[in-house]
Amino acid sequence: MAEDRKSGEEYLLEVTAFLITSAKRCLGPEAMYGSTRLVQTLNLLSHLPEYTSELEGNSLLLAVQDFVDGDPHWWYEETLGPFLDRLSEELLAIMKKRMAEV
Repeated sequence: MAEDRKSGEEYLLEVTAFLITSAKRCLGPEAMYGSTRLVQTLNLLSHLPEYTSELEGNSLLLAVQDFVDGDPHWWYEETLGPFLDRLSEELLAIMKKRMAEV
């Protein structure tokens, strides 16, 4: 492991800290804040396979990673809303497929 690379434990602590501070901040008045922080959390989770070899890339998380990394204004409501609609549709398709396999 490179010296400048975080360990899996450090990365998980970073995600945990992010979620705690996000939850606290979501108590505030900004309407879009909660949604953007949740998408940022999904982006952080998309990097977990870099720290834990037994995890594979998750197609939904990788879509979030591409979205966040691909548009510096991803958090604008007119951009974020349609993306979350598409992501929700993909999630529904995945869940239906899994339920059919049971």
